[in-house]
Amino acid sequence: MDFTPPWPRKNYRDIVLEYTGVDIDISDDEDKLRSAIADKGISLDLTGVVGYGALLDTLYKATARPKLIGPLFLINRPTAFVALAKRLPEDPRYTASFQTLVVGRELLNAYNELNDPIDQATRWHESEKLGEKGQTEYEKLDFDYIRALEYGMPPTAGWVWGSTG
Repeated sequence: MDFTPPWPRKNYRDIVLEYTGVDIDISDDEDKLRSAIADKGISLDLTGVVGYGALLDTLYKATARPKLIGPLFLINRPTAFVALAKRLPEDPRYTASFQTLVVGRELLNAYNELNDPIDQATRWHESEKLGEKGQTEYEKLDFDYIRALEYGMPPTAGWVWGSTG
């Protein structure tokens, strides 16, 4: 494996399209994505998977991520499942974020922190609704955090180092 920089940057949408044939800009809600997955004959275990973000993440992790040998940076992950990341100004469906991947494993997860209290509260409300529908992993509304954002949080960034499943 060659770790000589620069490492390639791969756009999340392009990776999913390359390895599944599903264009997530067209299949941009849960029903459309389920239909596209069925049309492509992709078999997934969807037990406990509720909502567009969880479905998209399951699709990616089952089909594309195992094939990403790397090292590489996966950029512009969808807003649908990156709850604390700031939206890209040029395309709010995606976030200012990246993951470092090696041999299909996420080693680093990083993003520009969302500091808009209205956007953050809206995302958490949507996440709680998915929890009510049966999604096993979801974000809960944190009123204290939203209140702190209302007072103002400067632009920040966050990252996590370590291997995740």
